Amino acid sequence: HSNRKMKVLKYPIITITVSFVLGILANYFFKPSFQYVILSTVLFLSVFIFTFFRARKKLFQDVFFGIAGYFLIITLGVLTHHIHTDLNYENHYSKVMMHEKNVFVGTISSIIKPNEKYNKYVLDLERCDDNDVIGKILLYYSKEDLNILPVGQRIVLYKKLHAIPKAFNPNQFDYSKYLEKQNIYHQVFCGKGEIKKLEVENNLGHFFFELRIKLKNSFSIHQFTPKTRAVLEALLLGNRSDMDKETMNNY
Repeated sequence: HSNRKMKVLKYPIITITVSFVLGILANYFFKPSFQYVILSTVLFLSVFIFTFFRARKKLFQDVFFGIAGYFLIITLGVLTHHIHTDLNYENHYSKVMMHEKNVFVGTISSIIKPNEKYNKYVLDLERCDDNDVIGKILLYYSKEDLNILPVGQRIVLYKKLHAIPKAFNPNQFDYSKYLEKQNIYHQVFCGKGEIKKLEVENNLGHFFFELRIKLKNSFSIHQFTPKTRAVLEALLLGNRSDMDKETMNNY
């Protein structure tokens, strides 16, 4: 056992990864200010550089250099998560909305499994009224419009955003927390004719959307059953929208 433990300690990537994850969790739960994050990063970077040059003069390993290194990695985890949290930016749409309803311009970035009445999309916002903004919202668009909005489709809508409801029951899956980790905090419901379609951006997301459609249509050549096609689409294309509940539960 002792030999195995020594072998594990020879691979610092394990402890470095754990330290980085601890930093991410620390920022997620405690939400320190940006000034505190920067100050901590500069402080631990300075200590790390000092202990590095100090360790170079020693014949044997320096425990202080190792401790300083792990604290620096933890701080970098905090900084990384802070940078990738949209709410920390002043141009996040939630900080510039002035009215109950606002004019939003955005681009469809992904398609989510629909429900009975609505097709669901993730909309990357770029404008809120007269302001350039960042942020993502969940778009519910009525199935009365038979045309699926492709990835890369730019749209305009004038609607009120709604906060995604929290889970009410204990041990219930909290969809709002799940979306929050993806920087999605609001949703909007639009009926047919309540959005204006602009041009389609030929970006990388749109390219893969078109490729996925072509691959999906190619399954019809082999005359698979609907259930088999649904499983193939889930495994190969990541699309679970056509899988029935029984098949989903079996998997």
